[in-house]
Amino acid sequence: MSSWITYAVVLGIAVIGRWAYYAERVWFLQRLEKEWGEYLMNPDMPYQVLAEKKSRIKELLRDAGLHEYKIPVTVPTGYSFVQHGEFSVWENFLTRSTEIATQFRPMLFEAIGYYKRRRNESINPFYWIALVVFLPRHVLEYLGIKGDALATRILQVIYWFLGILAVVFREIILQLIRSWLAIS
Repeated sequence: MSSWITYAVVLGIAVIGRWAYYAERVWFLQRLEKEWGEYLMNPDMPYQVLAEKKSRIKELLRDAGLHEYKIPVTVPTGYSFVQHGEFSVWENFLTRSTEIATQFRPMLFEAIGYYKRRRNESINPFYWIALVVFLPRHVLEYLGIKGDALATRILQVIYWFLGILAVVFREIILQLIRSWLAIS
C-alpha cells in the first residue's frame, strides 16, 4: 500500500511542478505585455527595464515554437540609390515603432496561449494517460525525430506489445526480479 502512496506523491509533484513551470512563463509574458505596452505609450519609461529581460523573452518565444520575423526595409541613400535590408522584430522590439508593435504583440499573445495550453495540460488526466501510452513517440520527438516517422511507429508498436506482455506475465516477471534480487 505504501508504494501506491509513493507513486501518488511522485505523480502529484510532477503535476504541480509542471503546472508551476508553465504558469510562471504565462505570468512573465502577461506582465511583459503590460510593461511593454506602457513602455510604448510612455516615452519617459527607462529602456533598461525591458532590455534586461530581452534574452529571456527571445528564449520563451523560441521555446513556444515561434519563428523570428524580419521586416523588410528600403532606405533611400541618395543619388537615386536605395538600400534594401531587413530587421528582426525580436531584436528590435524595444524601438517604439508601429511596424514592430503590430508584429510583436501577436507573437506575445501566441506565446501566452501556447504556455497556457501547456499549463492546462498539466492538470488534465488525459494528457498524462496519452503521455504514458505514447511514451516512445514523445521521447523520440524530444530527441528530434519526427513523430510520424516509420521508426517511431515501429518502436511504438514494440512498446505496446511489451506492455501487453508485462501485464499478462506480471507474476512471472515479479518472481524473476525477486529471484535476481535475492541472488545479489
